[in-house]
Amino acid sequence: MEQNWRVCEHPEGFTLELPADWKLTVKDGLVNATGTNLERVTILPFKFEARLDAGGARDILLAILRQFWSHQRWQMPRGGWQFNLNGVGAIGADESRLKEIATLWWANTPDGATGFFYALAAPPARFQSLPTDFARILSSFRVTRSGDAQPAANVHPLEEMRFQLWTDPMEGAFSVQVPAGWQVTGGLFRPNGISTAEVVLRSPDGLITVRNGDVNFPTKYTVPDMNLMSSGMWEGQYTSDGTFILNYKSGLDFAAYYVQSTLGRNCQNLQWLGSKDRADRIQALRWYTQMLGFSMHTAAEVIFSCEFGGRTYTGYQYAETAITHHSHVATLWSPQALFGFIAPPEHTRLADAVLFHMLATFQKSAQHMMRQSHINHQVAEAERRYFEHSNQLWQQTRDERWASLDRIGERRGDAVSGQTRVVDPTTRQAYKVQSGSSYYSIDPTRQVIVGTDIPCKPDWNFQELIETYY
Repeated sequence: MEQNWRVCEHPEGFTLELPADWKLTVKDGLVNATGTNLERVTILPFKFEARLDAGGARDILLAILRQFWSHQRWQMPRGGWQFNLNGVGAIGADESRLKEIATLWWANTPDGATGFFYALAAPPARFQSLPTDFARILSSFRVTRSGDAQPAANVHPLEEMRFQLWTDPMEGAFSVQVPAGWQVTGGLFRPNGISTAEVVLRSPDGLITVRNGDVNFPTKYTVPDMNLMSSGMWEGQYTSDGTFILNYKSGLDFAAYYVQSTLGRNCQNLQWLGSKDRADRIQALRWYTQMLGFSMHTAAEVIFSCEFGGRTYTGYQYAETAITHHSHVATLWSPQALFGFIAPPEHTRLADAVLFHMLATFQKSAQHMMRQSHINHQVAEAERRYFEHSNQLWQQTRDERWASLDRIGERRGDAVSGQTRVVDPTTRQAYKVQSGSSYYSIDPTRQVIVGTDIPCKPDWNFQELIETYY
């Protein structure tokens, strides 16, 4: 029969699940859980100002072991000190004949390295019977107090932010609400005679950039064809009226193309963290696209990460593109919307909220529109309805966007702490476990999770878990 377990909530800021007869002590940052037969689980979170490699991690591991268990003899495990890309381990024995396995997991960050030290000890005769108990204890460890914690879901990041009205300084064509104290640039420009607008916001500390539009990026495209090529015009060139020659890109392809074209040269380690086709948005706004004569209209968003100056940032980019086919005439296409942000992971909710507040408060000037005599009033009214309906859609999907950003932050935090997220595909219940195994399974009766490196469950009572953040 399974022994009783209890959850220990420690004032140092963590919780840990232990057998009822085990004791918990904390000294010098070292968390020790000890059983009645010399069993022991030790956990030590750490942070270093310098980044680590395998050699440095091994030296730190041995230094910790010699500081707290100087009487033990520590040896290299079979296969070497290092396992995976960010783990080192050692095995040891002392005069009491305890068998001990110690590991150190780390993750490098722009500010140094963070990670966890773990040690498992028991008499050799008991050690082989304890893996499930050890796994349950380690997987239950939770930090409950952290200065980097995400804000509560019910606290809106703009709750205490003040906004002010900003008007296009070029022609007074539009206005938008922007955060007070943030740097604002942009306006309506006419490169090559084609009107285009942008608004760029930067936080006072310079860490957050929010953008709607980009006047330095082409806004009118044509698909290369035989007529252009016979005239010596090729993809990547401009025609005489300022149209850029480029094969058509869907919303998803254009979002990725824009990120790579604008950030790819300056950021390191660009990684795609997620993407989503926004056909739902196109479906809801189909009346607008049909009125303008677009034969195809697509939209998508991407989430990515990259490093600037050694610091990791998370980015979001949305793009809509529309294409119009005409018989015997060049095929034209253009981006209908292009906006996004880039910010440190802990500020993504704020950046997202500022971006969509800016979009929701964007207003075209009626006086400016009247001065543009060529503007069709039906089209102008359709644009107004489009912006209004569009912003309603974005507010409806706010929780979905924030949940996606939170999952990305959770995955990054787990990488630092040596954990991963696994989900029971039957119940959709999520668990946190120590990372490093290739496969995970759970005994739902005892709520015991075991990780293995081969696709075999410990016994028939266990069910497979899926490692995922979605």
